[in-house]
Amino acid sequence: ARAHARRARRIARVHAVGNHTDRHRHLPALGDEAAAREIARAWRSIRDVTGVDAHPLLRFPFGESDARLVALANARAYASFRWTIDTLGWQGRDAGITARAIVRRVVGDAAPGTIVLMHVGSAPDGTTLDATALDGVVVGLRARGFRLVSLRDAIALTG
Repeated sequence: ARAHARRARRIARVHAVGNHTDRHRHLPALGDEAAAREIARAWRSIRDVTGVDAHPLLRFPFGESDARLVALANARAYASFRWTIDTLGWQGRDAGITARAIVRRVVGDAAPGTIVLMHVGSAPDGTTLDATALDGVVVGLRARGFRLVSLRDAIALTG
């Protein structure tokens, strides 16, 4: 949020915003105090930059959590979530990933309640495969009868 404040504000005007920690560290390797600081710093940055409270959504970096970290997040009013399908688009073309492969992976593996992890701009080779594949993913999922909902709505449906 701090590094891309203008973009963060634009995103927050339209989409739900969640916490992904301040520096994307491996939280299981940190003590409670350091892990709590990572979460709190990100929350403050998001709030200060966008004016939006990033509660109650938290996604642990690398999907790495344990009972201790979930309890720590829950004590701070966060509901943590994890993806069920990783597009692997973040690996980039250099790893043999293509937009077509992403569409096949997501549409082919989708099931009710699926949460798809997508990244834009984090591939080492600079590609944005998930963004390129997004239209095909949406069309393919809808053709299979899926209804796409926001993460907040998905949590509300299961809560």
